Amino acid sequence: MRASTTQSAISRIERDKVSPSVATLSELLYLLGEDFELRASPRDSGIDATLIDEQLRRSPTERLDYGMAFANMVIANSPNPRRDPF
Repeated sequence: MRASTTQSAISRIERDKVSPSVATLSELLYLLGEDFELRASPRDSGIDATLIDEQLRRSPTERLDYGMAFANMVIANSPNPRRDPF
């Protein structure tokens, strides 16, 4: 009665037959002495933003030169480097 739902509904939640709504979950946790908190937090994507910023400070020509140098390095270090890429 305090949870504003039926005993059968609580039983289905406990037996993992249904998922409670956010409102029901919040109410159930409140009755158990807990506060429900839903929040988002940043996660580590593994991307170094400083490297992106560094690239964006370069001119388009400098970015192209950097990209070509990187591509040539990858080709040169590949198991079967091509002598003439074109």
